[in-house]
Formats: sequence, structure tokens, C-alpha cells
Amino acid sequence: MNIKWSTETEIDNAGFNVYRAEQADGEYVKINSALIAAKGYTTQGATYEFTDTGLKNRKTYYYKLEDIDLNGTSTMHGPVIARPRLIFGFRN
Repeated sequence: MNIKWSTETEIDNAGFNVYRAEQADGEYVKINSALIAAKGYTTQGATYEFTDTGLKNRKTYYYKLEDIDLNGTSTMHGPVIARPRLIFGFRN
């Protein structure tokens, strides 16, 4: 499942972490192995994408996004809900 987000501006942003839980009020676990580096600027944002693997089809997952500034201050965003659905293609 591809998780996408974008920013409008990024002031002193070091990067992002993505967290996943199986319940909205459950324990959120960081799923990226390293900080997703910031690409934006103070006058321009950026678009990001992270691929979450090993998910179960039609199961609901909850995600939070953490942004970390250059001073190490963390801000959490979310949660958002996602439910992966595998779609099979047919050949003639």
C-alpha cells in the first residue's frame, strides 16, 4: 500500500516517520527504517510516498505521520484510515 502526503511549506523540517496501528486507539509502531528526509523549502512544499508492505487484504489499518524539525521537536498528525484491497486483473 502506498502512503502519500504533501506539504505546502517546510520550515526547519528534518523529515518524517510513518506509524501504523491495527486499532485507532492501539499502539502505533514506526514502520520506516530510517527518517524520510525532507525535500521541501520554506517557500515550497513537497510530495512524499512510502510503501507499506506485508498488509492483509481488506483489513483496516490506522496511520500517523510524525514530522521532526531540525531541533528534534516532534509533531504527530493523524490518524488516517486505510484498507488495502487486492484487485485481480483478467487476461483474454
